[in-house]
This record gives sequence, C-alpha cells and structure tokens, in this order.
Amino acid sequence: MPLFLAVSDRTDATLYQRWMDKRGFQEGAEFRYCVDGDHSGVLYGDYLRDGREPGTPDRISGDGNESRNRWSWYWNHSSTLAGGFYGVIDL
Repeated sequence: MPLFLAVSDRTDATLYQRWMDKRGFQEGAEFRYCVDGDHSGVLYGDYLRDGREPGTPDRISGDGNESRNRWSWYWNHSSTLAGGFYGVIDL
C-alpha cells in the first residue's frame, strides 16, 4: 500500500513498494512540487534488487549474468514564462 506524505502546502510525496513475481520487491518514490501557479513538476525514481537466479537467461537482456540491481528515474517540469511562452523539461 503506498504511503502519501503532505510535505508542505506545495509539495507532496508518495512512497511505495511493488512485488514483481520473478524479480522481488521494487521500491520507489514520487515527489510532486508546485513552486507557484506557473512552475510545477514531478520527480520519480525506483530501485529493484533483482531476485532472479544468477545465470537464468533473461528474454530481454541476454545471458542472465548482468547486474542484479535495476533503477529508473525521471523528472518532468513545466513553466509558464513571460510573453506567453511555455517551457517543459522531460528528462
């Protein structure tokens, strides 16, 4: 079950854990912020210590001998700028 945290009036976070049947638990966090009405975004990341048996072939990545630690993250930010311009960062 996710844990929601209201960090402040303009920020919040959600912490979660997922069970992946052949891999194990994946842990992650999502952090949302709103600097003001014109600037806001979200940061997201997760981590998985892969529980798959070493040497077991993986249909996606190959021979099964690669690192057992997996992670991902992203950042999405949007801003309304002066003069009617709009900017987005999607990393």
